[in-house]
Amino acid sequence: MTAKISDTNPVNTPLTPNSNALTKASGDVNNDTWVYFQVEAKSTYWTVLLSAANTRVRNAQDRGNDLVTFRKGLEVDYLAQAGGSYSIQVSGRILDDGTNYRLTGKILGTFGAAAPVSVLSGSRLEMPSGPGEPAAAVTDLTPCSQAIVRVVGDAPGQVSFSLRSAGTICFTTALSESAPTIALDQDLAVAPQTVFKRGLTAEWRPHGKGFYTLLISGEIVSDGTEYCLDKKVLGFFPR
Repeated sequence: MTAKISDTNPVNTPLTPNSNALTKASGDVNNDTWVYFQVEAKSTYWTVLLSAANTRVRNAQDRGNDLVTFRKGLEVDYLAQAGGSYSIQVSGRILDDGTNYRLTGKILGTFGAAAPVSVLSGSRLEMPSGPGEPAAAVTDLTPCSQAIVRVVGDAPGQVSFSLRSAGTICFTTALSESAPTIALDQDLAVAPQTVFKRGLTAEWRPHGKGFYTLLISGEIVSDGTEYCLDKKVLGFFPR
């Protein structure tokens, strides 16, 4: 099944008689794609976020109810395809009404990759919460966490970079051309859902003529699922 980037309706894929996956592409520069694992097409027990910067997630524990269990080790993959598209696939075991089902590379959707862009203000804009506060470029890192970038200060290219989980800002620092890199020196836990792991790194980089970009790499544990980010784009900004 192929879905256009502009489609807003998720792709619904039956997995077993009583379970399904809803897959929805965001259309942003990272090709962020959400997958919701459901029982009886109504109750979601596992939500994952994949992208070009995070191509595999694995279920760390059994999840579900008395009817269906999404088993530990169930794996979801983002696979780049020829011609600029990508597919989302799932492999692993699901227990449904006493019967074990083993999936191998089951396709949950094929989507057109986002076209290259020269200017992007992040996954979405978040309006200021107070007078004098700039708008923020917000990028989802996991289902429970985001990176927030605000252009601040008088120096060209200076930004405020923050990490947020469950609505709580838990880390903020400044990045600029003169101070282009920051890495966490210890695990940062936001109970009960998120752990930003030691070594998580944000980078300021020049991008073409008159622009710069922010990237993030490293590990985040979200609701028991480990996400390994590799240069996820947090936005393109003019100098």
